[in-house]
Amino acid sequence: MDTVVDPPNRPRFSTNPVGALTITNTGGAISLKLQVSRAPADYTMLLGTAPCSRGVSRPRRFTVLGALPDPDAGVSDITDLYVAKYGVPPAGTRIFIRTRQVADGWEDLQKDTTTVVPAA
Repeated sequence: MDTVVDPPNRPRFSTNPVGALTITNTGGAISLKLQVSRAPADYTMLLGTAPCSRGVSRPRRFTVLGALPDPDAGVSDITDLYVAKYGVPPAGTRIFIRTRQVADGWEDLQKDTTTVVPAA
């Protein structure tokens, strides 16, 4: 295998298609979904924060949850990825989600969204 001296050229990322985070609470069953205007052209990394106080405006730390699931009818259901990492978030807490497109080792600018978990 040949040694590579120069990094790959920076890719031109399309606009991140991920929109607002919506959380529903139906009888205690929480669902976290992201609006996605179109299927992302590149791999999109999904990061999140542990549930925090609703008064927090800037989270301290995001953790990788995985790859953004393929959207279905304009929505990506991220419930399983989030719950696998942090458990079911309590009503009244704030959740922050960050997405970032990745290609050839390069990362696009992050896109953040947040909302409060509603009561049942």
